[in-house]
Amino acid sequence: MVKSTNSEQGLGELALMLSGATGQLGQAICNLVEGKNQHQVVARYDRQSGFSEQPLGDVVIDVSHYAQTPKIVAFAVEHQLPLVIGTTALSDATQLAIEEASHEIAICQASNFSVGANVLMRLVAMTAEALPGFEIHIKETHHRHKIDAPSGTAKSLQAAMEAVGVEGVTHESIREGEVVGTHAVTFSGPDESISLIHEATDRRVFARGALLAAERLVDRPPGLYALTDLI
Repeated sequence: MVKSTNSEQGLGELALMLSGATGQLGQAICNLVEGKNQHQVVARYDRQSGFSEQPLGDVVIDVSHYAQTPKIVAFAVEHQLPLVIGTTALSDATQLAIEEASHEIAICQASNFSVGANVLMRLVAMTAEALPGFEIHIKETHHRHKIDAPSGTAKSLQAAMEAVGVEGVTHESIREGEVVGTHAVTFSGPDESISLIHEATDRRVFARGALLAAERLVDRPPGLYALTDLI
């Protein structure tokens, strides 16, 4: 495997190694890269051969199936490459491997690469903290092909509220049609309620966020970063 450098390949800013290129988000990343002519996908992960016989890039992006993620983490550590992870429904063992790997390489892990969705995570924490005693319900809707429920973003929203001491958050997951992704958090109190909603209407928003994470991660020291740490 040969290191592919920007100057050698004329790649603009980044040579990307992509795991999950055939998935919906992976395809959106490829289409966005081709449209911008700023970066280039130089390697695509194959379930049988991995990244074998392909150039070594500047950063790895994993938006594949959770079964593949441990192999991607090991590859990134072996080659000392920064790693962006958007795959969800990871096992505890895989999450532990990611945390251990972050001592050697820079890793950005996000359940949602939309900047707006990450702002929502901050807003729900602030609202939950300001409204003690309110009942909190997360309703998330995604396309019928999505495997995990609740979504990774719903779990992150709950975690954001738990971080400020709020518990008892309930969930509702809907899988229908080709909905890209909608997350609504409702705070219900005596005679009033507040709803915070984020709706993604095109997967390009996630692709843009993943590329932004890759751009901001390449010069970072080892560590485990959230998207909000980079933006």
